[in-house]
Amino acid sequence: MQEIHQEASVVCEICMEGKQTRDSLTGERKRCEEILPTIHTDICGAMPIEGLMGERYFVTFIDERSGRMVIALLKQKSEVFERFKEYQARVERETGKKIKELRSDGGGEYTGQLFQM
Repeated sequence: MQEIHQEASVVCEICMEGKQTRDSLTGERKRCEEILPTIHTDICGAMPIEGLMGERYFVTFIDERSGRMVIALLKQKSEVFERFKEYQARVERETGKKIKELRSDGGGEYTGQLFQM
C-alpha cells in the first residue's frame, strides 16, 4: 500500500475559497416581531431531472418571524412572479396581514418592474 504524505502547511486554493466568509454587515437589522411583513425568497435550479409536469426550478417563500416555508415548483424562472402573487394572496387572506418587504439575493428574476412593491 502506498502512503501519501502532504505537508500541513500546504492548503488547496479551492478549499480556502470555500471556507471564506463575508464581512459582517454594518449595523444589525432588527428581526420582525410579527408574522408576514418580511418574506425571504430564493430560486433554485435548473435541476438535472424534471418534475412530473416538467418543472426544473423551485422557489421558496419563508416568513422571517415564524420560519414557515412554502415551496412552489417552476418550469421556468419567468414564472416566479405568478407564483409569488399566488402565495401573497393566500397568506394575506389567511392571516389578515400584508407583506411589506420581499428579501432576495437580488437575482434578475426579482429586479424587474413586476416586483416593485
